[in-house]
Amino acid sequence: RDVLEHYQQRFKYIMVDEYQDTNSVQYLWLRLLAQERKNIACVGDDDQSIYGWRGATAANLEAFVEDFPTAQGPAPKKQLTTSWRNPPEVLDLANGVSDAVLGPAETRAVATLEARPGADAGEVTLGFFPHHDAEIAFVADRLAQEYREASETGRPFSAAALVRKNRHSPVLAAALEERGVPYEIVGLAGLLD
Repeated sequence: RDVLEHYQQRFKYIMVDEYQDTNSVQYLWLRLLAQERKNIACVGDDDQSIYGWRGATAANLEAFVEDFPTAQGPAPKKQLTTSWRNPPEVLDLANGVSDAVLGPAETRAVATLEARPGADAGEVTLGFFPHHDAEIAFVADRLAQEYREASETGRPFSAAALVRKNRHSPVLAAALEERGVPYEIVGLAGLLD
């Protein structure tokens, strides 16, 4: 009990990010820490829960308002449902996948994202490739086309290519260089290497 009291006094405020990825031990630990002051805020999105394989459960997020009540009743819940960086087409696709995999949005802890008012239209392209080289060529060709069009119209060129493993970066960089597309590799250290 002395250890618990020590940490309850040490942490006046508790803020947890990615709460949907907490497991039962972390959940119990947070309940004990927060029971004295009740100054806890958690941020999460059940659609982004990725650690079920290690015991995490998005159910913790859904139960938060009841598990950490205030003196007035259930904890307040604030939802940030406007995406400021994604076009409507990307969000429609993402929300559709979430609905298919996780069930209807109405049954989940967090409401679906909507594009900001006045968001520009976007485009989603889905591709299946016979091998890695074909995928790299497709991405490099597409970025080269976008780069040429931006250069011809005088608008800035902005793009990002996310890779699953850092070892894929040099291969993509070489393909971009062959096509005359400027590039910068950011973040060479990662979890999946």
